[in-house]
Amino acid sequence: MRSMQELDPKDWDRLIDINLTGSYNVLRLTLERMRAQKNGLVILINSVAGRRSVPLAGIGYNASKFGMSGLGVGVAEEEKENGIRITNLYPGEVNTPILENRKQPPSVEHRESILQPEDVASVVHHICGLPDRVHIPELIIKPAQQSFV
Repeated sequence: MRSMQELDPKDWDRLIDINLTGSYNVLRLTLERMRAQKNGLVILINSVAGRRSVPLAGIGYNASKFGMSGLGVGVAEEEKENGIRITNLYPGEVNTPILENRKQPPSVEHRESILQPEDVASVVHHICGLPDRVHIPELIIKPAQQSFV
């Protein structure tokens, strides 16, 4: 139930609460600690749906992830003088258990062709290893065969 016509207002609220309000709450508490040390890196694991409207994701998920993008970019600007860097990481389709929640879960072959959790972890590890003078505001990682239009 992902289209505007099908999406129940309660499901809309749930998506916003989890993806946007949840990110805000965690970020707010994290920043309190980072400001005191005048240094920090936050990587918000977003989704390509936060950069492009993805029909498979649905309007509620897309909207919540676009909001998360704005949160990350805006707070990074506010906190740069405190030495805090925020990266919005936008992974495409990743082989995780949540794929089982789709009306038609993907095949084993499809799951093997998309990003694996260790692919995303590798990117996060690389970002974390960069010197404090380096800031990557946004980074998109997607399966080679996934569209990005």
